Amino acid sequence: MLFRSLPSNTPLQSLMLANDVIFVEAAAAIGDRVAALPGSDDGRIDAIFELCLARRPSPRERELAGDFLRSQTAADQPASSWRTLARGLINTDNFVTRE
Repeated sequence: MLFRSLPSNTPLQSLMLANDVIFVEAAAAIGDRVAALPGSDDGRIDAIFELCLARRPSPRERELAGDFLRSQTAADQPASSWRTLARGLINTDNFVTRE
């Protein structure tokens, strides 16, 4: 019999992932790397999910990420939106727990 725990992030774990210097710098590096990729935002969304979660996004995740990027992207600072998206992905249970 296998025991499988339910996914969860405790508030303390979420705060640590959101604010720890290592994770902030990692998200910035991932965001900058993805922002510099040639091609479309859909391709970049695939890339950021693969870098952060080792998988492609579901259609719904791709839609939500695209909506977020369109709402956040400033013409002079497009990398900042990718950094923020990377921080969000890093702060998920999928990033913390590999199955």
